[in-house]
Amino acid sequence: MSEKHKDGDKMSMLKGIGDWPFRHVWTGKEIIENASKMKFNGIEFNIYESDGPINLHSSPAMVKELAAHAADYGIELPSLSTVLHNQYSLTSADKNIRKQGEEIVLRMIEMASQLGAKTILVVPGHVSADVPYDQAYAVSQETLIRLVPSALSAGITIGIENVWNKFLLSPLEFVRFLDEMNHPSIKAYLDIGNARIAGFPDQWIRLLEKRLASVHVKDIRRSTKNDYGVVPLFNGDVDWPAVIRTLHEVNYDGYLIATPAAYSILPERLIHTASQDLTAIMELQRVKGR
Repeated sequence: MSEKHKDGDKMSMLKGIGDWPFRHVWTGKEIIENASKMKFNGIEFNIYESDGPINLHSSPAMVKELAAHAADYGIELPSLSTVLHNQYSLTSADKNIRKQGEEIVLRMIEMASQLGAKTILVVPGHVSADVPYDQAYAVSQETLIRLVPSALSAGITIGIENVWNKFLLSPLEFVRFLDEMNHPSIKAYLDIGNARIAGFPDQWIRLLEKRLASVHVKDIRRSTKNDYGVVPLFNGDVDWPAVIRTLHEVNYDGYLIATPAAYSILPERLIHTASQDLTAIMELQRVKGR
């Protein structure tokens, strides 16, 4: 297990990296080895449908072997995520698709237990032309509450992420959504870049406060009048000093997990840069806010 190091009288946050940019060039074990070299505390693996280091068909033995390899390198596997809920939405108008989405959550809970992860990232649903906002809100809550007993029995937290899904568009609504369910096994998985699209990430952090399970780190910049794009850290519109200051103010001491865009070549350069940038962000606690 990684130790949290004191900085004065404050506990440091932990530095993590997602496997997404490396899944086509490195095996799961190679991702672990390279993350260890770059002094990451942990890795967030994704569950893919049929490829990648971990997928829906991975055997328990294979998953546990990956966890053992991480332990050998002093790397934690704190969380497990997936992009499959974009395809199998928990609020789909098609009940069969919704059911598949639920089954993916249950599979994530099972695999998180095998990895030793404590949090799974779940996209709560999508609003669309055939799924009205109020319907998505109600169906999402009903589904998540139905999944709670499985998460609770496994000791897993369901982390609800704010994504580009036309849903939970403000921090006040996000807080209300969680508080209405009022269960310790359902918390917020905050994506800093996505929060910048909808507003100001430090305001989301302050309002979510104790509800934070984990944090994704990426930067975002308005590229046209009506469009945003993901850019390298420190090249976008996120006020990183305000973000890190507010995380300390709410006593967040969990993971900051970098989710950079993949490089077409030189993955070792990407993981090196991500490590340096994330360390620089964490050191911004010494910078006075604007």
